[in-house]
Amino acid sequence: MAVKLVVEGLVKRFGRFTLRVDKLVLNSGIHVIIGPNGSGKTTLLKILAGLLRPDKGRVTYEINNLTVDSYGVLKYTSIVTTDMSLPNVWVADLLSLFLKTGQDSIKSIAREFNLESILDKRYDELSSGYKKRVQIAIALGKDTPILMLDEPFVNVDSRFISILEDKLLAMPSDRLILVVSHVPSRLLNKNIIYISDGSIAYSGRVKRVLEKLVDVAVEENNKVQWIGLDRVLSMTSLKVVGVRVNSIHELLEKVTSTRQTPMEA
Repeated sequence: MAVKLVVEGLVKRFGRFTLRVDKLVLNSGIHVIIGPNGSGKTTLLKILAGLLRPDKGRVTYEINNLTVDSYGVLKYTSIVTTDMSLPNVWVADLLSLFLKTGQDSIKSIAREFNLESILDKRYDELSSGYKKRVQIAIALGKDTPILMLDEPFVNVDSRFISILEDKLLAMPSDRLILVVSHVPSRLLNKNIIYISDGSIAYSGRVKRVLEKLVDVAVEENNKVQWIGLDRVLSMTSLKVVGVRVNSIHELLEKVTSTRQTPMEA
């Protein structure tokens, strides 16, 4: 079931801040919305989900030849937001309620998302990290053509990040997946939507983006120099003495200053 999202003339104002998207077209696949704090990432996601109304503009989806606007898209969408709340019942009952499945399936889902130890706990008793895991398990467990995740890698450990990356990357290519994140992940090898100061500065792919995020300190002839990981991978017989991770925002600022911005992906 292919999905196409079209945004035209979108404007949303909050006091002095204005989110503005003149034109954006996204097709099925994974799209990562990234940008500095306060740039408008979450606002854009909530508008796309129909949870916020724009002051101007239109958002439309084509879902298997059916045209749906942002006010009707939620029925086709699984979503996790940073301010999401769920009923304060046992976790096992929550999974059963939202995923409409039996106990055997619940146990299988719990194993997949490392939730086995909390099935007999109430939702409000959970830490923020486990609440996020439950929300994600529910969202990924639903068979909807659209999946939206706001900061799914925040408040969870590295093991769960790896599990989530694997699951998202293995999802059917005809599903539209929108992920708001400022945490570097393997998803950055997919389409990137970079928002800066309330507008989309870049939409597209960045070649070898994860390798460009890392610099390596190399010692040669008693001298140390920092070079990019993308260069290190093509070299041999190096003495590595340090590693540093660069800002994804700074990298994308460089990209936007040297490349035109394709607005369809």
